[in-house]
Amino acid sequence: MGKYIGRNIPYGLFESQDLSSDADGTKTIFPLIYNVPNSASILVIYSGSVLQPVVDYTITEAGSKVQFNDAPDSGLSLHILYLGRELLVPSTIGNSPLLVQIEADGIESEYEITTTLTLTHHGLIIFKNGVQQRHDHDFSITETNKVSFIPPPSNGDKLDFYIVGAERSDLVTVGEGTITTSKLDDGAVTPDKMNLSFSTYSPTVTTFESMVSSTIVEEADYQEFNTHVKARIKIRTTLSGTEDNKIRVTLPINNDGSAFISSSATIVSDESIESGIVRWGSDNSVDIYRQFGVNYTLDTHTIEISVEYKK
Repeated sequence: MGKYIGRNIPYGLFESQDLSSDADGTKTIFPLIYNVPNSASILVIYSGSVLQPVVDYTITEAGSKVQFNDAPDSGLSLHILYLGRELLVPSTIGNSPLLVQIEADGIESEYEITTTLTLTHHGLIIFKNGVQQRHDHDFSITETNKVSFIPPPSNGDKLDFYIVGAERSDLVTVGEGTITTSKLDDGAVTPDKMNLSFSTYSPTVTTFESMVSSTIVEEADYQEFNTHVKARIKIRTTLSGTEDNKIRVTLPINNDGSAFISSSATIVSDESIESGIVRWGSDNSVDIYRQFGVNYTLDTHTIEISVEYKK
């Protein structure tokens, strides 16, 4: 006897479906007795040969039908083997399915299942006298918690309803590089959803030596994600040309002592200033100063600071 290689299937059976009599040489689409998530969830055997998923057939209409690229010929064997029905999204609590048992009265064809769960044929396995019933062949779900049998069970038939959860048939593996801008709805991706929104904080601005004044023009804000922090702030300050004439701005979250991942201090007023004016003051602040020996006049500038560092 052959052995199945793979994970154990906790609920469901490896059932087969014979499509041989339905093949006529022109038909390419066949209904499935179970919904499946993708073409790799079934094994298709045609005239003794195993067909290749996607290349020879695909799954259509939300997993309810199989479509062949070439119509199977009449008179040849065509079978489908379902490779287990996996419970992907459980809606019950615990490791065991919920069991509801009812004895048929021979009159009623519809039975209401007492449960707070919403029943779907994906998450419901029904046995009548120990024989598994097929959806849309032996039963259907007419309302949220009502099951209708076709035909009505006989008097004394034992009905076992196993509620295993909600089986999702719309989950497929997303191929690498397949999510593009055109597949995203407008507004589907926002800074809030990606945790990219800036939060405000009130930094402390310290002046050194002969600095005349320093004021915050706009409220400072920052982003915190994983181990990194991004901060930005605008300051109105007067800078002269000596090295110790600087301002020190506290950071929203202490740095771990490493160098900046990225940093910039940009003059946003009309005046120009030399490059290379950002450096560390300590693990919880950043210093801004005028390049030494270039310009000794006192000039007032609006400086925009942007830093990214490790917390």
